Amino acid sequence: MSTTIIGFPRLGEFRELKFTTEKNTFRKEISEEELLAAAKELRAKHWNIVKEKKASLKSHQMTFLTMTTSLMLPSFST
Repeated sequence: MSTTIIGFPRLGEFRELKFTTEKNTFRKEISEEELLAAAKELRAKHWNIVKEKKASLKSHQMTFLTMTTSLMLPSFST
């Protein structure tokens, strides 16, 4: 029997990618290289979890792009 994961929490179990992106984008506490390294580490961690469970992942790594793009766009609230 095979298992397929449709959605996987790309931000991390404790929203690590969100907080790391905020450190780079808003507070300028870390460099872009540190942000990309953290994202790479988190991505590797997730792939290892999927690999250990012997599941296939039917998703892509769009969260980082979507999240950083949304941070750069102005908020349109009514």
